[in-house]
Amino acid sequence: MAHLRELLLVSSVHLTLIFALAVVGGAIAWVFLSTRLAFPVSTTHAITGAIVTTGVLAFGLNRILWVNLLTKIVLPLLSVQSWHCSWA
Repeated sequence: MAHLRELLLVSSVHLTLIFALAVVGGAIAWVFLSTRLAFPVSTTHAITGAIVTTGVLAFGLNRILWVNLLTKIVLPLLSVQSWHCSWA
């Protein structure tokens, strides 16, 4: 989790056990809900979303590294999805 934290949150953010539990709880809740509703689900997406959401709620919008989130996580995921859809 340290590597993903460094990618998504500014270095001055001090993480606690409560933060980690909130991230894990959020990811578990999302995966459980998605599975129960028969939606496709990715644990990687759930964890990334939980880190960003918990980071915003705990530290504010200015503590998220939005450029890194967009360029290193969102755009690669979209490119894979668009490539996959073009072959379907």
